[in-house]
Amino acid sequence: MKKIFALLLSFALVFTFAACGTAGNGTSDGAETWGEDWGVRLSVKNVGPTGLTLICEQSGGIAEGSLETGSAYIIEKCEDNFWVEVQPQSEPVWDMMSHLIGNTTTEWEIDWSWLYGELSPGTYRIGKTVMEFKESGESRSQIFFAEFEIKG
Repeated sequence: MKKIFALLLSFALVFTFAACGTAGNGTSDGAETWGEDWGVRLSVKNVGPTGLTLICEQSGGIAEGSLETGSAYIIEKCEDNFWVEVQPQSEPVWDMMSHLIGNTTTEWEIDWSWLYGELSPGTYRIGKTVMEFKESGESRSQIFFAEFEIKG
């Protein structure tokens, strides 16, 4: 009986955390994985059906190594109050470029027309994986998101 209760509780927690938030001002409150505060915040501007400007700010937090991200990203759409990954039109091929995230603000122009085409109206979020590389050679990663709205 305890195992069944624990299983049901686990499913409830997964669905609670998977539910969509409100697009608000397009900022992310942190990481989706285990939520350790590295001081990374994502936001967006210049949103259109084929792209946007992604803003990455890093300040404070408790990162123990250097923070980096690549060119890869994912897009998810809020459907029936759950985040669902938008399926690309073809298999993405990402370059191996690495971007160092320091105590600064960085902006990237994202054009997803080659990967997703034109997005229909709705609430979306863009996710970027940020990796922490420690001097010991250890590394770990978190996914950070910024929500946005495509208007009809």
